[in-house]
Amino acid sequence: KLASLNGLLEQDEQFTTSLANEDDNKPYQPDQAHHSSLKSATPTRWNSTLEMIESLISLRHEVSNALKRSGRVDLCLHEDEWESVRELACFLRPFKDLTELFSSAIPNASSIPLAKAKIRKLCTCKPDEDPKIRAIKQDVLSKLDSRLPDSNIIKLQQVLDPETKTLISRNTATELLEQAIKRCIDKQLITHTTAPEMESYEDEPATKRMKLRQEMLNELKARSSTSDMDNATNDYAVEIARYLSFVDSRHTDCLTFWRNHGDDFPVLSQVAEVYLTTSASSVPVESMFSTCGLVMNSRRSALSADKLNQIVFIHDNFKFAM
Repeated sequence: KLASLNGLLEQDEQFTTSLANEDDNKPYQPDQAHHSSLKSATPTRWNSTLEMIESLISLRHEVSNALKRSGRVDLCLHEDEWESVRELACFLRPFKDLTELFSSAIPNASSIPLAKAKIRKLCTCKPDEDPKIRAIKQDVLSKLDSRLPDSNIIKLQQVLDPETKTLISRNTATELLEQAIKRCIDKQLITHTTAPEMESYEDEPATKRMKLRQEMLNELKARSSTSDMDNATNDYAVEIARYLSFVDSRHTDCLTFWRNHGDDFPVLSQVAEVYLTTSASSVPVESMFSTCGLVMNSRRSALSADKLNQIVFIHDNFKFAM
């Protein structure tokens, strides 16, 4: 019935006109405190179902009267069906909070295991629960691991987040960080940290010695094999151990942590710059595509890629210039 009613709202002009004029003599004015426009109130399309259900609940009597006047009594919900709709709305509301959290700029993929634990708790079935809601929860749980897999990239981001690193065993965390450092070195994404400079002698310029030392290091790096790279990775074990033992008492987000402690962990901070760029959701990309679709319309189809990029950049960052 909900699906049929949704189709009716989208396609049947007579019904929507009847709904807007629930009283023949007095146009219906919806309660703005409980009902809002779907276009302006839904941050992501994932929440559209909840928004439509809440709108339906707030317009319960008006929808029922409009259905009767339109000759669609078969779509009128009974009291037990309305109760199921209310239970469905209660079940979906916490998911709205999760999607709004992941739509923000702060979270990264390290938050995904936390979200999975929250979803499993929300999907715990109750003895006196509506069978339809129970079926929805079971369906969500059956697809949870495939939708949000526990990949090594997610585990690595957990380790690089000071708030979630303790959720991974120390041995596994150490192994993940060593592998990440090796991959970054192989792809030349991070630079090696040099050993502390030795005390210079007065009769020999330090710059000359350091230049010779750098030349020898470059020659050695050019001849280094894979096993040599593995040994180089092990040289960072002290920094890895210090980071895993470090306790951040300020409880800052991971990006702020690495911005403040980049000098304390010079190699791992470079690894964090590489791996923490992974977004926790596709919301930023979908939002960008939506903005591009509004800008690049049939009347502005001749826009160049560079010009479109500049317009979208201004659109997304204009609020920071105010």
